[in-house]
Amino acid sequence: MEELKSSYRPFNPREQTKTDGSGKPTYYRVTVTSDISSQLPRDENNCLFNIQHLFPNNRSDMLNGDWRVFLESMTIVESTSYTGQTVVVCLPDLCHSSQNYVLLEGGQHNRVVKDTAIAHVPIAYATLITPSDDVLVAAREPTFYERHVTTNDVGVSVDVGALFSGHLRVELRQPAGRAFQTADHGRDAPWTATFLFCYKPK
Repeated sequence: MEELKSSYRPFNPREQTKTDGSGKPTYYRVTVTSDISSQLPRDENNCLFNIQHLFPNNRSDMLNGDWRVFLESMTIVESTSYTGQTVVVCLPDLCHSSQNYVLLEGGQHNRVVKDTAIAHVPIAYATLITPSDDVLVAAREPTFYERHVTTNDVGVSVDVGALFSGHLRVELRQPAGRAFQTADHGRDAPWTATFLFCYKPK
């Protein structure tokens, strides 16, 4: 019988193929305001923006990297237009990771759906004193939200194919996931938001 010969070679990390996941991130800031939404009829709670040619889509390597998004800042001028104490900012076309879910009210049975929220913006309140000086009234003020993003922040995963399609849809929803109805907000509730998109090569 022919003898089977074998040999053992020690592991050498220099001979291994590896991918460096610690590449330097690239940031893109996109500031939009509800007044310039292309969505008709106009609705501050469901806005659509044209962001074509914003990202360098001629770079195929950017399609294979890791994209994340943050809400860096937001101003809601007429925050009195919103009921409740929090406005949920969602990017339904971009953020639908299979790792993020939210439980919604659905009659007798709750529904579990993918969570497209990227931030929860608390509505500002101020305490006012009535002319009689004996009654305190909570009145909403213009809301200013700001987040300082660091390299250690995780962010929300972005569908890069949808991002490079050239459209950015922004929805403002209630904390329970329900959309704001006409009766829930005024006719004019303008807002301005800055989204920070982070690309990190694989």
